[in-house]
Amino acid sequence: MKIYKFVCVATVLLTLVAVILPAETGDDGEFGEGFGAGFSDNSEFDSFGAASSGPEISGSLEFVNRIFPDVDDPAASEFDAWPELKLRLGAENDHGSFAVELAFDNALMDPALDLNQLIREASVRMFAGPVTMEFGLLRRVWGKGDELHVVDVLNATDYSDPGSGGYLDSRIAIPMAVLEAPFRQQGLLEVAYVPVLVADRIPADGRWAPAEYTDLLTLAAAGVILAGPPARTTLDSAQVGVRLTDTFGPLDLGLVYYYGYLKQPSVDRTAFIPMPVPSGTITLDYDRVHVAGAEAAAVAGPLNLRGEAAWYATADTEGDNPAVSNPSVRYLAGFDIDIPISNLNLNAQVLGSVLLLTEQIGDNGPIDFEHDDDGVYTSHLIAGSLRDTYAGERFTAELGGAWYVETGDFVVRPALTIGFGDVLTMRIGGTLFEGDANTFLGQYDENDFLEIELAYDY
Repeated sequence: MKIYKFVCVATVLLTLVAVILPAETGDDGEFGEGFGAGFSDNSEFDSFGAASSGPEISGSLEFVNRIFPDVDDPAASEFDAWPELKLRLGAENDHGSFAVELAFDNALMDPALDLNQLIREASVRMFAGPVTMEFGLLRRVWGKGDELHVVDVLNATDYSDPGSGGYLDSRIAIPMAVLEAPFRQQGLLEVAYVPVLVADRIPADGRWAPAEYTDLLTLAAAGVILAGPPARTTLDSAQVGVRLTDTFGPLDLGLVYYYGYLKQPSVDRTAFIPMPVPSGTITLDYDRVHVAGAEAAAVAGPLNLRGEAAWYATADTEGDNPAVSNPSVRYLAGFDIDIPISNLNLNAQVLGSVLLLTEQIGDNGPIDFEHDDDGVYTSHLIAGSLRDTYAGERFTAELGGAWYVETGDFVVRPALTIGFGDVLTMRIGGTLFEGDANTFLGQYDENDFLEIELAYDY
């Protein structure tokens, strides 16, 4: 990954130099004509404005205060605070454009900091007639879901702090090349090439470390050999994705194909001896996968409808390999609607997954890493939010949450955002986790927190 790290370092340094240099530099031609006038609202840098004499700089400075209440001993409640500086820089002319977003936050306190954690995105675009080519550290969101997806397959996810941030902030920018070409009148063809695997970022310790991972580390400390997962940094680890979207009247449709990897490792326990004393070897590896999916969105009266579905085909075509993920079918359905009371908006989605060939998992028993003692091989998450605004949208109140149907664990997130003018906002919110300790959300039952964020956009 030396080239990857070099690109990260160069991106950070060049961006800081561009910001520090005086604006007058652009007047004498060193930067040329044609720096863009701004960034898209979703920070994906999809468009720039008219040419200007210097680089367009924007971003935000946030200060986050978080407390983890101790109900039994309030004085022992843990408190944490940190600043978050986001810096965006971009430019465009007739031949191309560039865009960079850096984020300096509490990740800087991590001794094992990867410079890529500072780079939210860094790309160069080339315009060749109707065709656009983009290269760099990119985040691409595929699918019609609202912060939940089954066909958004290119980027990995950062689970370092699942209690904060939105979907896009949790996605990791990765080395990627993308070609875009128009299709029919309103359609778009996207072809993405990813040369190496960047997997999900999972914390190994701390309050957000998942139990499955810490259990493996405990076994390793007891003498079990924990092997892998191997670094997938050679070109034979390349991935490719293709997306075709088009509009047919009120209906938006898309097709997706991806040949790549599952972003979380499978666990090979075939050489593990659990009794009487844990010994042997546990091997982690990333499974190759073919994903074929579809996405759709439409308006039906007051409802905005959205949906996605995908088939995940792994190498375990018979379902009998205990060390390889079984194939699965995943799907999403949702809607949002404006309610004619105040300015209420209701958003609801269902995210589902069905593991296939599960009878073979039962035959394999606990040696299969996907084995479930209760024989449940489906997962359904119901997520939603109710939002209202007041006083000309100066105040925004929101109640969000998610519930896993099969396991009963859930999370609730109330929040109130207050705007002070156009650039200053304060957000007061909280997050409550509930569920059994062996469930995904329930394992964070002791991580409930209250939070106050003050943000200035520039």
